[in-house]
Order: sequence, then C-alpha cells, then structure tokens
Amino acid sequence: MSHTLRTVATCAVAFGLMAVVGNASRETDASPGPAAPATTQEQPAPVLLQHDGAPDVPTLPDAPLTGDTTTVSNVIPVAIKGFIYIPETVTVSAGSSVAWTNQDNAPHTSTGIGDAVSALDSGAIVFGQTFTQEFDTPGTYPYYCVYHPNMLGTVVVTP
Repeated sequence: MSHTLRTVATCAVAFGLMAVVGNASRETDASPGPAAPATTQEQPAPVLLQHDGAPDVPTLPDAPLTGDTTTVSNVIPVAIKGFIYIPETVTVSAGSSVAWTNQDNAPHTSTGIGDAVSALDSGAIVFGQTFTQEFDTPGTYPYYCVYHPNMLGTVVVTP
C-alpha cells in the first residue's frame, strides 16, 4: 500500500469516518484475487443535538402574567422571565412576603432603590432559584436588577 493511501486510511479511521473504497491498485505483481462481496451496513441517521444553555431542570411555574397584583396571602410570587419582573408591581399587606423566582438563564437581583436599598437586597438569583423577602413596614419599595438596570419593579406594602 502506498504511503499516501496508508495516510488517508489512517486518517479515516482516526476520525471515525467510513468509506467504501473500490478496488484500489496494489503495488504488487501478484494477480488480483476474486473481489470480495460487497456488504452494506445500515448506519443510524445522525442526531443533531441542540443546547440552549439551560440545564435539564423541571419547568418552573409561572407567576401571574398580567397587570398589578394585590394579595392578602403570606407570599406572592414574582417571576423573573424574559428580563422583566412579572408582575412589575405587587401589593401586599404588612407581614407578607414576596418570592422572586428566576426563570431566565442569566442571573438577576432584586435590589432596592433609594430608601428601599436597606430593605431589599437579594444578591444574585440564578436560574431556578427563589429569593423571598418579608415586608413588615408599610410603604413603597422600588427595586431593580443590578445586572440589568432596565429591569424595574415595585412592592407596595399596605397596613
């Protein structure tokens, strides 16, 4: 077998490639023997794997998707999805909590603005994680995402 043919064959094997090669010329004076019967082996169709960056985790329930939400329950959910807080404004009674759940692949925060800085600071909330904050003092608590300052929300706490 010539050096070039040997190199091609070695590369094909190294990369897992399979090819059907016809009668290659041989560098010998021997007469060619009978041709080997052709065989075919069915190969499974290639599978295209797509990865969108999201880990394999269960789907998280969505928070309400429309309008402002007022509640007297102890905990109101806020989804962080599509780089927005859903809903953007929540109203809770004093002593209730708000739970932010990140449904984006990027980390987010719920960080107080102005007078609310000391009352609300979630730190980084990663995909699938929930941060819960209890609000005891009536007032308005505007907040934003440190990583994405265009993300804004408000918690209104009633007596």
